[in-house]
Amino acid sequence: MTIRSPLGSETPTTSLAWRKPSRSSGNGSSNCVEVRLHAGLVELRDSKLGEESPILSASLQSFEAFVETVVGEGVPALRTEPAHDGPSLVHPLKGSFDGSAALWVGTGGGAALEIGYADTGLVAVRTADEPRGDVLVYTPAEWKAFRESSIDGEFSIASLREFAAA
Repeated sequence: MTIRSPLGSETPTTSLAWRKPSRSSGNGSSNCVEVRLHAGLVELRDSKLGEESPILSASLQSFEAFVETVVGEGVPALRTEPAHDGPSLVHPLKGSFDGSAALWVGTGGGAALEIGYADTGLVAVRTADEPRGDVLVYTPAEWKAFRESSIDGEFSIASLREFAAA
């Protein structure tokens, strides 16, 4: 399997371990956002889809900005008007996500990630430079577990490096 990095180069996937939020076990499911360091980038995927999940890649700087945005959710200034771009999709396990009606929040940094909030409660993540590209979709419980674990510091770059070294 090969993935595209935000810079367009191809990076072969490896068997490096994925980190799940420790809080995901309390959401009634062990499914959630998964993150790993790989080839100098941070990769995200949906654990429910496992190896079939799209993988989004972000620079370390972009991922740090993404986590800061996730931790700061609830700040009304971060919300934007519907972008009216992005795919509408049906997740095989989570239902419909209308990317054109979602509220998308930019997170800054090079090759920035964006967070989309649907009126159904689903939350999506995509790369800003590919609004019609791959989208990861999460349930409210999965997103809450990721957010709370991010607040706890589990997804800081230093913490991800420690996890990768273990």
